[in-house]
Amino acid sequence: MKTVVEELIGNLKTQDFGAKTGGFNVLNVSDNLYAPATFWNTYNKPWLQTAINRGDEIAAASNPLDINNLFKGLNGIPQSELNILNGLSTPEQFASYFKNLNDPDIYSQLSGFGQEFELLSKSNYVLDLGTKKFIK
Repeated sequence: MKTVVEELIGNLKTQDFGAKTGGFNVLNVSDNLYAPATFWNTYNKPWLQTAINRGDEIAAASNPLDINNLFKGLNGIPQSELNILNGLSTPEQFASYFKNLNDPDIYSQLSGFGQEFELLSKSNYVLDLGTKKFIK
């Protein structure tokens, strides 16, 4: 993501790029505002929810079908759940899994990207493998 941001706008950090019709919207918060414990609820989730409310397509900067990208670590995931996750292979299967995720222990293991995937899935977004974008 850093390369994309720097290529488009330079090394500028802000927390609100706002909507750009037909453009590219990026959340790139200043390092001094980043706090892992609060970043999701304070910056990331509200920004992503606004994009969802507009119906934006969301580009995936990481591979959302790789469970290593979706969780902080797999050690905290029960083997039975890992078996389910390892059996998922299509964007629709992943979206269904995250749309129905309601186990707080599993949710607490989600990475920031996993939290984004879960919110997008619950908002009826599915990954288009051709464009690598989440669409409604």
